[in-house]
Amino acid sequence: MLRRAAIGTLLLFAGAAHAQTVNPNDIEFRVRMQNDAHAFHTGERIVLEYSYYSESVKKYKAHYGSAIGGITTIVTPSDGVVDLSALAKADQYGLEFYSVLSSHNFVDSKPFWNEMTLTDRYRFEIPGHYSVAVTSTAVRRMKSVEEGGGSEELTLQSDSIDFEILPSDENWNAAQLAEIERGLTLAKNDGSDQDALRRLEHLDTPASVAELLRFYLTDTDPSGWIAQQGLIESSHTEQVIGALKSALTDPTVEVPRGLPELLARIETRAELGAEPERPADEDKLAEWENGRKERRETYNKYVAAEDAVLLAGTARRSGPNRATAIFDAWESAENRNDGGLPAIFNPDAQKPEPETLARLRRNVLEVMNDLTTSQLSNLVGGGWGTLPHEQLLPAILKLTDGPATAAADEGVYEHWCQDWPSDCNAKILKTARDSLSEADPRKILLLAESEHAELDSELKSGLESCDSLKNSKEKDQVLALVMRVGSRNLVPSVNALLDEMRARQENSCDAQPYLLAYLFRFRPDDAGERLKALLLDPKGPCSDELLQKASMTERFDAMLPSVRAALGSPSLRSTGAAAVFLGNYGTPQDEEILWKRLDTFESAWRARSHEVEEAEFGTGPAAEAKRLEQSLASALSRATNWKLSEDELKRLREGCLTSRCRDIVDNKTWLSF
Repeated sequence: MLRRAAIGTLLLFAGAAHAQTVNPNDIEFRVRMQNDAHAFHTGERIVLEYSYYSESVKKYKAHYGSAIGGITTIVTPSDGVVDLSALAKADQYGLEFYSVLSSHNFVDSKPFWNEMTLTDRYRFEIPGHYSVAVTSTAVRRMKSVEEGGGSEELTLQSDSIDFEILPSDENWNAAQLAEIERGLTLAKNDGSDQDALRRLEHLDTPASVAELLRFYLTDTDPSGWIAQQGLIESSHTEQVIGALKSALTDPTVEVPRGLPELLARIETRAELGAEPERPADEDKLAEWENGRKERRETYNKYVAAEDAVLLAGTARRSGPNRATAIFDAWESAENRNDGGLPAIFNPDAQKPEPETLARLRRNVLEVMNDLTTSQLSNLVGGGWGTLPHEQLLPAILKLTDGPATAAADEGVYEHWCQDWPSDCNAKILKTARDSLSEADPRKILLLAESEHAELDSELKSGLESCDSLKNSKEKDQVLALVMRVGSRNLVPSVNALLDEMRARQENSCDAQPYLLAYLFRFRPDDAGERLKALLLDPKGPCSDELLQKASMTERFDAMLPSVRAALGSPSLRSTGAAAVFLGNYGTPQDEEILWKRLDTFESAWRARSHEVEEAEFGTGPAAEAKRLEQSLASALSRATNWKLSEDELKRLREGCLTSRCRDIVDNKTWLSF
């Protein structure tokens, strides 16, 4: 689910002056009101635009995006201004989730204006005069060779912009609401309702909140998360709580997924207020942690109460409404019981009573026929570890009834192929035989290895025309079938295509991984030599894909010599992929090989450790070195066939050049293909 953008906010009290930052004289940080508007109705959308400008070529690099960090808005005065980011915190986890679409570009003499909606972050409840200034830490200065290379973060300060918030106008509010409602009606035809819902959220009148509630409780549109966000941030808390409680007990309402949790969040905030920021003063940290624990306990109290209300009301519901209520109650109980994501971040979650959980498991299986496709998929995925597999089979068969491209995602097929491989394989192959264009490449890869000579003619033709297949799905369909069920009769065709690619010096990341994986089935020695050549290619971009596909054949004895050789590849990307592979599939003897490669890496890059630490995601020597260090650390610390001692983990951590490497050693994160 998308959440509010990860942009910091700071409210200053009236009369306070924000700290001034002197910007470098060869870069400008500009902020303006969109359309030069400076007077706004209460509840009207307020949009700022900002950009960077410099005549210095490739000296500064800025982080742009639809939801970016490094931008702090400063509003004065603070009276009557509500910081919505505090209300949007995920009270039950103490976390916020973000979706970020962004890029890094050099600042030049042509300003790129980026939008920032002020009313996405603040609600102005008192009319009057305000000013806003913006501080940016989203720009880095590129250091010269003489300075040791790398980059340094800048803090840029904009000038203040004045604006007015006008008194609330009932006629304007009514006109806006009517316009928004028309927009929502029209948007049902094209899915473009997000802007209308945002405007509804900003308006925040009793009538607009009622419309948000209607949308949340009756609409299945994917944009419903915006309505949910608007309810969380609304100032009309009693109205929202009352409506959600009523929906929870109304047998005619199909309860939206997660309603008890949403209601508990709002009830928790109504009781305890907005969650305070983590204090910078360490002396106040213990008090803050105690408050956070109290918040979790209060939230859990409300979740348990609302779940009980939902469960008690299932007897008064019927059909899909009853099935949805039971499914939601079951899913919430499983999340609180089995150590899933909520339990990880909410250690105080109240586990359901064993009798209650057992009854919910029975009930959710009984109402399977009334569940939606999405609910069935979640039932199979979420219940695979707790429910009897044979009792989930009817749901799997219902989801897989039809072409293998329809309804069920590959997760459902994965479970089906795991416990009922014969039936699952037959369905995927039948789809491929009946109409290759209907076959899903991701599901084809779930097929057990086998030889189907009856497909030889069609697959050989597909290989011969592989280059002409412009549609990547069509190409993947042919290649996935060759890899999993192609017969040995296709070896000449596969070798010919690989030779042709080598002659053209073509690194085809969409074809070579499949073809090599196939070759490991019938000519493992030849495949190993080809793999080695590709991994040692300085320009080889496909190492992750090559090793990931080849590993599916499980011919590790044939692969390991080539992978070990790749630790000396001039391509750091290939070296990193080889390291991760050895961590996953290598022998205990490979541990020493990885330690030696790590020592070589540290010797080469320790003097430039600051450059590696500051390297951004992407290409370039420092970025590739950063990724290689993470790969080596992950391979050593999370290996399948050996375990590092405490002293070895300490040695690994102390040798890390970057904080990300230390996080991997501390088991906070890791790398995989």
